[in-house]
Amino acid sequence: SRTGRFDDAVAAYNKLPEVDPENKEVNKLISDAYLKAKKFDEAVAAYEAYLAAKGEECTYKEYDNFADIYLEQSEAAADEAAKKAALQKAADIYGTIAEKYDYAAVYALFKQADVFHAINPDLKVGLAMPYYKKLAEKIGSLPEKTAADLKKLGTAYQYLAVHYIQNDKKEEAKEWATKLLEIKPDDPNGLQIMSIK
Repeated sequence: SRTGRFDDAVAAYNKLPEVDPENKEVNKLISDAYLKAKKFDEAVAAYEAYLAAKGEECTYKEYDNFADIYLEQSEAAADEAAKKAALQKAADIYGTIAEKYDYAAVYALFKQADVFHAINPDLKVGLAMPYYKKLAEKIGSLPEKTAADLKKLGTAYQYLAVHYIQNDKKEEAKEWATKLLEIKPDDPNGLQIMSIK
C-alpha cells in the first residue's frame, strides 16, 4: 500500500541523524515525503525543523520553498476559510523574505502582493494595495531596473490606479496612471483613467 511505503520512508529518514548527525537535509526529506502524502501540518513542522537546523545558512530559497508548502495546502483546501488561511501564511513568509534578504525583496514583495490579491481579488477593496505600494517604492529605489522589474512595477501601478478610480479618487488614480503610462505608454487602464474629466 502507498501509506506503508510512505511510513517506511519517514522511518528511514528518521534514522538518518544516527548514521549522519551532520546531515541538515533530513527534515527537508521528511517534509517532502509528508507533502507528497498531502499531510500539510506534518510537512510544515518538519520544514520548520529544517529551517532551524540550517539557521544562518538559509538563503531566501529555503523560505521560498516553505511558502510553496502553504500554496499547495491552499490549492488542496476544501473550503474558502482554509484556503485563505494557508495563503495568509504564505504571504507572511514572503514578508519575512523581503525583510531578511534585501537581494530578494522585489521578488518577495511581488509574490506577497500577488497572494493578497488571491485572498481578495476585489481591486476596490484593495487588500494587496499596501504591498504593491511597498513594491513600487522598492523598485523605485533601485539604481538599475531590469525589464522584469519594470514589468512588476507596471503591475503595481496598474493595480493602484484601478483601485483609486474604483473608489472615485480621481487625483490619486491619475497620479498612478501617469507613472504607469511612463513605462507602458499604451496601457488601456492608464489611458482610460487619464481621459476621465
